[in-house]
This record gives sequence, C-alpha cells and structure tokens, in this order.
Amino acid sequence: MIYKGSAMEFYMSPELSDHDHCRYCGDCVPSDQAYCSVECYYKDQEVIRKEKFRDVFWSAAALIGVAVILALGILF
Repeated sequence: MIYKGSAMEFYMSPELSDHDHCRYCGDCVPSDQAYCSVECYYKDQEVIRKEKFRDVFWSAAALIGVAVILALGILF
C-alpha cells in the first residue's frame, strides 16, 4: 500500500491514532493495554525474571571478586 500524503497525516489517521504496541511481541494493542495476550505477558515476565537473576548473579560475582582481591591484598 502506498500512501499519498504526509507522514503526519498517516500517523494521525483514525485507523492508527489510538494504539500502542505489545511489550513482548510488538503487535498493535489498544492504548490502555500493555500486552496483546496472556501468553505474551507470561513470556515477558519470564524474560524479566531471567534478567533480574542474571543481574543479581553478576553483581554477586563482582562483589566476591572484589572481596578476593582485597583479601589477597591483605594477606600478601
């Protein structure tokens, strides 16, 4: 489809004006919703949970590394 108007007219058209995109898959959803389906919600929650675990893991690894370096500095 080729649109014969300005970009502003295209994006402000009634067909596209009041929508948002699913946080997980990017499909169009009404502006008062964050996800297009329950499956996308649970999949996104799983991704968020994994990211939090990864962040906590690497933070703990960094703290342990600093503690080891300080302990070796004190011992030697």
